[in-house]
Amino acid sequence: MSITFSCPDAPRARQECEFCAMERASRYPLKENGRGGCCDDWCDGTSEKTTSPTPNFSNVNARAILALLGMDSSDLCGSCDGATLRQRILTARGSDRSSALRDGRELQPGHLGAGVVDGAIVRRGCRVIEGGNTDEQTMRRLAALESLAIFAQGNGWTISWA
Repeated sequence: MSITFSCPDAPRARQECEFCAMERASRYPLKENGRGGCCDDWCDGTSEKTTSPTPNFSNVNARAILALLGMDSSDLCGSCDGATLRQRILTARGSDRSSALRDGRELQPGHLGAGVVDGAIVRRGCRVIEGGNTDEQTMRRLAALESLAIFAQGNGWTISWA
């Protein structure tokens, strides 16, 4: 799962569908759909994208950044104005960021419960690896959020995340 930070009120622009562009750049024959697209039957060859920056972080990294910014990290849905976010980012850059640092690790399976296989009890679930986080990565994430905050502040828009 991941959390995307964006400005919902930012204008949207039509652009070439990135999946159709990849299909057209490949050396394989195209399967045009009659609507101008080729990536699926419903594509018209364009897609609508926001004009705002949209940083996207894993849930773990988003929680760490929100906590570092002094915001509620227990709920991964929220909003604030650009000026508030920018002020909190500037404060976080000058403060102790060690709370956001962590080593990578592999989580134990078991989120799907336990079962019996060949007479033995086994924990079910896929292998999940949680990546670590360094101070440099934290600073990069703060910079990505700052570009969004500047964009939102300059236009008077709210920033949302979910």
